[in-house]
Amino acid sequence: MGMGERNDLSNATIAPRRPIRLTRRRLLAGAVGGLAALVGGGAYATEVEPFWLDVHDNPIAIGNLPRSFEGFRIAHLSDLHASDIVPIAFLQRAIARVNAESPDAIVVTGDFVTHDLDRVDPVCDVLAALRAPVYACLGNHDYSDVDPHETGPAFIADALTARLAADGHQLLRNRAVA
Repeated sequence: MGMGERNDLSNATIAPRRPIRLTRRRLLAGAVGGLAALVGGGAYATEVEPFWLDVHDNPIAIGNLPRSFEGFRIAHLSDLHASDIVPIAFLQRAIARVNAESPDAIVVTGDFVTHDLDRVDPVCDVLAALRAPVYACLGNHDYSDVDPHETGPAFIADALTARLAADGHQLLRNRAVA
């Protein structure tokens, strides 16, 4: 069609769509394809994505910031969840990656462990390798005590508090620091 010509479909006929006949082969192919997508997605979600270390450099403009803080770099770690699912070897890789970025300060925001008092020392051993001042706060999993042999409402949180303080990290638990 050239310019100015009109596409007139008023007399066009549309052929009826032929119904798709469901056969056993099509049903099995669809089921196998769906199962493959489910297994592949599950494998990605549990074996790839959780262990994918990603670094984002986000410059932030702050008005009236003292010159001494120009170029100041802060690394943020969150949701370490040391557990059977998140092995200490992965956390060691993450800490090495943070150290390679040479931050001026590091903040660790919660969920050091997932319901396991036995993971407190190993995760703190890993954090001891950080080469910048560390400021931390606890997360909900750090308060989720499920060990029936322990007493008290926050034995994991208390153990983390004691160990992080012993390692020289600033734990912000009901307090602030300048």
